[in-house]
Amino acid sequence: MQTNQQNDNRQLFGAVLREFTAPLKRIADQANRLIAGEQGALDQAQTEDVRIILQASLRLLGLVDKLAASAEQAGAVAEANSAGTSQLSGGELRSRLLARMSHDLRSPLNSVVGFADLLLQGMEGPLSEKQQQAISAIAQEAQALMELIAEQSRAIGR
Repeated sequence: MQTNQQNDNRQLFGAVLREFTAPLKRIADQANRLIAGEQGALDQAQTEDVRIILQASLRLLGLVDKLAASAEQAGAVAEANSAGTSQLSGGELRSRLLARMSHDLRSPLNSVVGFADLLLQGMEGPLSEKQQQAISAIAQEAQALMELIAEQSRAIGR
């Protein structure tokens, strides 16, 4: 039988993962619109940078799905814990999953932020105002996700 703590842990993971999904989808949508030329034509180098951002955001969405599956698996392990058959506490499971989330998501997010900054600085050529707004929105979404990861890491003392 599940304890309240185990239910709380599952709900926490679900809430954290849902917080990641919407911004990542917005990043992918903005990148797709930029590639499609909806904000004006990009040159070849700019298009390649935006493709990297798109690929990173799609990879992150896949990681979030995997982490959600891990959270579900941890819930099953936590149920087994309630029978006293495992050595991991609910808190240890939570710490491990949040540590994995932090590790797995930071690198691709850093890539998104880095390429967005590269584009905003004009390193790949000038952007139109609409393109700058779209890239700025991508950078802001990615930065907000980095802050969420940092908050979760602080919450578990990492």
